[in-house]
Amino acid sequence: MQTLLEQEGIRQRLARLTPDEYHRLGELGVLSERTELIDGLVLNKMPKSPRHRHAVQRLFDLLLVAFPGWHVRKEDPLTLGTSEPEPDLAVVAGHSDDYREVHPTAAVLVVEVSLSSHDLDFAKQYIYARAGIPEYWLLDLERRELTRFYEPQDGQYLHTKTLGETEQVALGKRMVVVGDLLS
Repeated sequence: MQTLLEQEGIRQRLARLTPDEYHRLGELGVLSERTELIDGLVLNKMPKSPRHRHAVQRLFDLLLVAFPGWHVRKEDPLTLGTSEPEPDLAVVAGHSDDYREVHPTAAVLVVEVSLSSHDLDFAKQYIYARAGIPEYWLLDLERRELTRFYEPQDGQYLHTKTLGETEQVALGKRMVVVGDLLS
């Protein structure tokens, strides 16, 4: 037996929000702070385990060094069309002061760290590709691998490369072993 959301006719009838409507509901206290807007739908975010937080912090520290002059954001929103995901990490142009009134609408790199959220994080590639984000990384702590999505075109990434924990990935001008990113 199918659940309601598994039925196409029901899914098509869902009311979708714009980012402005989502913000207004948040300001009114209707929404929990533990949500994000994905393709116009409000989703509850997964709790962050110590292992997840450790991996995010380790990669954040590396990104700060690898992208001097860029603003590295940790678990902060991006406004991308009908979505407002809060990726674990995003490298955006400018300075934090540039985003006092609005969230960034672009990034050069977005990273999601997955421990129990692989399906959602994998699906987010389409949001990031539609927004023209040049590269999206999915660091999967359970599978112990990093998947790079790059060269967005027509709402999808043309190339995907999955790297095991003994392989290396370029982080700025430096090569890093994927296993060093996994906690």
